Amino acid sequence: GICGAKSPFRFDDSPEAYRRRLRAAFPAEPPERFVKPGERYICVSNTPTWAYRRWPQASWQRLADMLPRDVKVLHLGKGGFALDHPGYRDLSGLTTLAEAFSLIWNSAMFIGADTGLLHAAYMGGTPTVCVLGEGHLGHYLPWDKFPLLRCAHLNMDCAGCGWHCRYVDLSKGEIPPCLTGIKPESVMELAKELGLV
Repeated sequence: GICGAKSPFRFDDSPEAYRRRLRAAFPAEPPERFVKPGERYICVSNTPTWAYRRWPQASWQRLADMLPRDVKVLHLGKGGFALDHPGYRDLSGLTTLAEAFSLIWNSAMFIGADTGLLHAAYMGGTPTVCVLGEGHLGHYLPWDKFPLLRCAHLNMDCAGCGWHCRYVDLSKGEIPPCLTGIKPESVMELAKELGLV
């Protein structure tokens, strides 16, 4: 466990066991200062810690252009880039972790990069689409175990490189082709598969 604490999770837990344990530890309802009761919204997170694991802003914007106009789009996580969408609201740094989890678990969907919030989303039972670079492909994601998780990735021949990209200089924040090559249309198709209309 973290810092010597015993984790309530076992690697072989079922998706339902993960969902029950996670949701029992956090508030059931999202804070009303961010969403009204019954309001339809999705959560996004476009800012993983490492710059080279970020899907390009132009791709995020093309995805935002395809999202339903009547849906609220809440950005969670650390500061990212704004999206031009009528329902967009940047909540970067405005929520506690418990509030972020509650927002995610009550949302219609979570779309994001490979981050802790993304893992909390699918483990908590929220339909989740990951825009997945392939540096660690197969080590952490994709997981067949979670039926509400889809990963947009390319299956390049260099997948699993450990983020030692032969195509770009990651130390300069350059984004590898395993991310730049993911089409927003592919991400949207996966979102539709999971019920986002």
